[in-house]
Amino acid sequence: MKLDKMLKALEAEAKESADKVIAEVKAQAKEILAEAKKNGEEQADRVLEKVNQKLKLEQSKTLSNANFEAKKAVLEAKEEVIEKLFAKTKKEAAQDLGSDAEFFKGLAKEALSKFDGQEVKVLVNPKSKDMAEKVMSEIGGHFSVENSLDSIGGLKMISQETKVIVDNTIESRLEKVRQLYEPQIISELFGGVK
Repeated sequence: MKLDKMLKALEAEAKESADKVIAEVKAQAKEILAEAKKNGEEQADRVLEKVNQKLKLEQSKTLSNANFEAKKAVLEAKEEVIEKLFAKTKKEAAQDLGSDAEFFKGLAKEALSKFDGQEVKVLVNPKSKDMAEKVMSEIGGHFSVENSLDSIGGLKMISQETKVIVDNTIESRLEKVRQLYEPQIISELFGGVK
């Protein structure tokens, strides 16, 4: 898989970076040791211990950074897959449901149930205005239809009295589905959570 190759490349890069740091630290250690021999064996041991600690710390930091970057890259790749999946779903929903009168009728009835017979403004996209007026006439009630909604389909309904808004657009429905099922989708696609 591309992710495996990316992880291996990041690990190789981290090892190469760690090896370079190790080589530099060893070079520094040799210089320090030469000076330390002049000052005695005891002082050399202390210096060597400090160098080893520094070496271990640098190596640990480098590997930790590489692991972090690898995990970040994997997360970004997963996010990209999820985004593409939902973008494709949105596109297909727009094609399949954007002008479906029965689907619109179900959304309208669901939204109207929140308003107890109040007068409502029904916002739809310009392509759906004629269908919306026909469907709303079939349903009945006090309403006006406006074609001012920037959406791929569905509707927003606003109470004239209380200004309560019910968003029943295709986008809002897909976002609800995404919130509910994204963890399950991630588990199915990648074998675990994000």
